[in-house]
Amino acid sequence: MPAITPTLRAWTRSLAAALAMSLLLSLLFAGLSWQAAGLPPERALALLRPLAGSGVLYESHGLPLGVVRIQRWYGNDCLVFAMLVLPHEEGRAREAFSPNLALSPLLPLAMADPAGGETAGPCLRLAELLAPGAERQPAKRYHRYLHGQRVAVALLLPVLGPVGLQDAVFLTLNGALAGLVLLAGWRSLRRRRHDDARWRRDAGFAGLGLLLLTSYGLPALGFWVSHALSDLVLALFLWALWLCPGREGAAPAWLLGAFGGGVALFEFLTGGLPLGAGLVLLAAALAERPGGALRSLGAFLAGAALPFALKAGIAALAFPDALQPADAEAFGHRLFGPIVPEVPAQLLTPGRRWPASTCTASTRRRCSACASCSSACRAITGRWASAPGRRGAC
Repeated sequence: MPAITPTLRAWTRSLAAALAMSLLLSLLFAGLSWQAAGLPPERALALLRPLAGSGVLYESHGLPLGVVRIQRWYGNDCLVFAMLVLPHEEGRAREAFSPNLALSPLLPLAMADPAGGETAGPCLRLAELLAPGAERQPAKRYHRYLHGQRVAVALLLPVLGPVGLQDAVFLTLNGALAGLVLLAGWRSLRRRRHDDARWRRDAGFAGLGLLLLTSYGLPALGFWVSHALSDLVLALFLWALWLCPGREGAAPAWLLGAFGGGVALFEFLTGGLPLGAGLVLLAAALAERPGGALRSLGAFLAGAALPFALKAGIAALAFPDALQPADAEAFGHRLFGPIVPEVPAQLLTPGRRWPASTCTASTRRRCSACASCSSACRAITGRWASAPGRRGAC
């Protein structure tokens, strides 16, 4: 029994420090969310409309060290942009703190890709929302699992613009990881020359940074704003774990709580939480006294759980109508459903023609060589079929 008491006391102190820091971070995020909700949809529309008008929205991006090309804008990027464009009819408080978002960008795909490429469905929907005179009335609601991304984009978009935002986040993410590799590696070599046993910890963090930089898909996924913002949280806290080692375990409990809270605020079910937990355990293994690995993990998970609990509590107390069974079902489908989302039946029906009403003016302009939009937009498994053998040609 005497041996249990110090252990419980250590766990209590650790969890209390983690929860306190996660609470402070959540309050700071709430203030930023309130500020971000003040961006007028008309201002966002003016900032984003050139994306579709110039064709940048439909561009692809070549990956380094290969010939593979990916969409320049991911579907979740366009979903976040659409959140800013759609009207805030239910008030600023609900926009800032409610766990819901407008579903219009997630409605079934209604237009073919005017660039003839692989533009994501939500980005095609965004193009419709950005068209002059388009109706921007949300039809449904869905659980907001991109809350952190929406806040960051709303605050930075007026300063950097959409393209500048993408470039800034991508360069910051890769610069942070590359800097960790270089500095931790340099200090490891220096300490090894002086027979300092701490060189192994520095080498371990340099290796973690190198693996994330080269093998985690950052050259591809890091180019997409929605993914890169989540990964940027991991990169910045990896720096913090390296610079602030704990006496026992991965790091001080307050830092682990902040790490968990930051990951949770930017998590949208792409692996941020399990990856963050893995980094905490690896950092604990590199500590001088690694006996506190489980306590470090507990502090991280407690810090991650608090923002979710706070958002659910706010919704239950202030916006009880937001907790609808349909929203819970949609969120559960996102969490446990198939990896490949459902696609409209028209895309899976050979020879099925798109109705002329679904083809927008933007589509017709980019397909001027076609006799009519309805014949140009015939889709067979998602491809235009007017010119057999040529993908995306009219």
